[in-house]
Amino acid sequence: SYFKSGTSSENSSSGGSSSENSTSTSATRNQIVDYAKTFLGIYYQWGGNYPQGSSYGLDCSHFTYQVFKKYGLMNSYMVSADQANYVTKISRSELKPGDLVFYKSKSSGKVVHVAIYIGNGQIIGANGGDSSVTTIATAKKKNAKVKIQSIDYDSREKIYGRVPGLK
Repeated sequence: SYFKSGTSSENSSSGGSSSENSTSTSATRNQIVDYAKTFLGIYYQWGGNYPQGSSYGLDCSHFTYQVFKKYGLMNSYMVSADQANYVTKISRSELKPGDLVFYKSKSSGKVVHVAIYIGNGQIIGANGGDSSVTTIATAKKKNAKVKIQSIDYDSREKIYGRVPGLK
């Protein structure tokens, strides 16, 4: 696709739950992860909602919204802080592929980022951008795009959540 950049997986370090096993992962969870991966390489755009109307990219909450909307699990757009209020809170040890991981601001303590847990200590999300990323040139310069990373790619406090209706 014209909108995608280079390679998909950026990082393969792990550190997730050791209680995961494929038999406990529902078909819907696997479909969520597979669908999320189709967005790999699409550039980050502050407020971007590609392909719904934005010129080229997605921000973190539009990415998660589009993925969960496809499966009828999130029917209206919410910013990351509102998505954190929408989910059922779970512990890190309860994470399964398809659950959400929220990152809090170090300064304000408020939720400012969201990504989808894909298993093996990894997340997929529209990452690397902020309010300054409003052009594809800036996104490229910052390597801001949908990518796979370790859940602990940075040291921010995290909240873990399960979208209502996801088994």
